[in-house]
Amino acid sequence: MILLKAFCFGLWLAMILALIRADWYEQAPFNQVYLYLNNPETAEGQVYKTLGHLLPDERLSLEISAYNPYYSELLFIASRIGRRYPAVMVQINRIAAR
Repeated sequence: MILLKAFCFGLWLAMILALIRADWYEQAPFNQVYLYLNNPETAEGQVYKTLGHLLPDERLSLEISAYNPYYSELLFIASRIGRRYPAVMVQINRIAAR
C-alpha cells in the first residue's frame, strides 16, 4: 500500500513538473497585419486578398471603427470571416477619428 502511494505521488510530481516546464517555453513570434475595413462592399474581397498574401508567421487583424456608418454590416462580415478562419482577429476601434 505504501509503495502504491509513493508511486502515485511520484507520478503526480512528474506531471506537475512537466506542466511547469511547459509553461517556460515562449510562443513563436509572429507579425500582426492590420486591415482597416471601411466599405462593406469591398471588405470581404480585401480580406480574402490579404489572406492570400499572408506569410506563415503573419496573423491578420481586422480593424473596424465603431463610428463608421456601416459598422453593423462590417461587424457581420468580420464575424463571419472570423468563424471560418479562427486565426483572424476582429478588433473594434472606439476612438473617434478627427
